[in-house]
Amino acid sequence: MIGDRDFVDVLLGRREQSKVPYAEALRTQTLVYAADRSAREGATVQLVDESADG
Repeated sequence: MIGDRDFVDVLLGRREQSKVPYAEALRTQTLVYAADRSAREGATVQLVDESADG
């Protein structure tokens, strides 16, 4: 996939930046990790919005 190649190129230093902002990529990774954990444990996983003020 083109998106995967772009991501790998950023990690390897072949590209200056990703097309996706870091904060969005981190939220996506967090969601995927939670979905995987939920499937493995067979239970609901609570997500906390770290970006919320307060």
